Amino acid sequence: MDEWQETRLGDLMEIAHGYSFDSVFFSDAPTGHILLTPANFKAGGGFDSSRYKYYDAGRGPVPPQYILDPGDIIIALTDLSREGSILGCAGRVPATPGLTSRSGQYFLHNQRIGRAIPLPGKINTDFLYWLLRSKNYRSHILATASGSTVKHTSPRRIKEFCFLLPPPEEQTAAAALLNAVETKINLLEHSSVLLERAAMNFYREWFPGSGEQKPQPLAAFGKIVCGKTPSKEKSHYFGGPVPFIKIPDLRRRVYITHTVDSLSYEGAATQPRKQIPPNSICVSCIATVGLVAFTASWCHTNQQINSIIPHHHWNRYYLYCYLKTMGPRLEALSTGGSTTLNLNTGSFSRLPIPRPPQSLLDKFYRVVHPFFQRILLNTRHVERLIILRDSLLPKLMAGKIKLKGDGRTIESRTLFEKRVLDPQKLLLI
Repeated sequence: MDEWQETRLGDLMEIAHGYSFDSVFFSDAPTGHILLTPANFKAGGGFDSSRYKYYDAGRGPVPPQYILDPGDIIIALTDLSREGSILGCAGRVPATPGLTSRSGQYFLHNQRIGRAIPLPGKINTDFLYWLLRSKNYRSHILATASGSTVKHTSPRRIKEFCFLLPPPEEQTAAAALLNAVETKINLLEHSSVLLERAAMNFYREWFPGSGEQKPQPLAAFGKIVCGKTPSKEKSHYFGGPVPFIKIPDLRRRVYITHTVDSLSYEGAATQPRKQIPPNSICVSCIATVGLVAFTASWCHTNQQINSIIPHHHWNRYYLYCYLKTMGPRLEALSTGGSTTLNLNTGSFSRLPIPRPPQSLLDKFYRVVHPFFQRILLNTRHVERLIILRDSLLPKLMAGKIKLKGDGRTIESRTLFEKRVLDPQKLLLI
């Protein structure tokens, strides 16, 4: 490859540590002063805005050098997960309207998070961000991590990563293409958030006195199914085409279109009564209680999830919205103390659910059905774009494909093929 140079990451960037903000001033209630934590990183990289922790800047100190700017690259230096799914991962501080130091609202650079500072003229900032999400970089971080229960990395270990650096014009072109894919992913995800919020607003407006309606047990609205895990002693029961839903698959989802684990047809056949169809509602009921999501296809769940198969389609969105508002109540009904909560299937089936007038249920279904259908389409589109991004990233980082000089096409430079692709058409899949 022409002009690609072997480079050490530490020759191109510095990493600044965060500040130890006093937990006395932490807040779960929104204050506008967002304290970033490892929970704000997606597995494999990217920024997660669904779980913010807040800081009372009116009482606690905020050194100005620990106020982050939109576009700053942050790195997770600590990871509580066994797999190290976010360790060393990079995210970009979003340009959220209203969250700027000028308005008195801002993102704060907390401890356990590093801030990447590119050295002037050494590397394209956007290319650096994608480099920090590449497979080779992730392998280096996990191979050099310390700790077993809690995994750690450090600026020194990150800066030891060596790689081939392309010339500036290729850095710019590769980053621009990957940025375009990520921008579309973010827009689709944001659209889904707004659509779900609109549906919930209709629910709250139309069913404000739902508690005044005569309640019926949840089982009166649909069939209740508690999931089950097939025998793990038989490996051929797993790894097939049947989605197998576990609690992590429910997080930040409206529709479950992809699962980390799966069953073979043979594994699914060992428990036919546990199969649930599309548009069933899954609710986590053990350990993490109260996560709610729809199924998008025929699937199975593990025993930590109870599902309801609605008897009638017009109950579907009403039940989803009602269960979404029940998080604290579901926890209160669970047994097992503070260590491991457990809402058993019997208690779940007996949950009292108000029965609104049929005419109102019909109207609610007709109004919000297009919202949820668009969310499902968005989710599937995002999945395809993630596959595209994850396919392009290693090839661009290795120089196997490059953006041609006309700035409009990608040229493959693999050993066995040489073809031209249109990136704009790729984004329309």
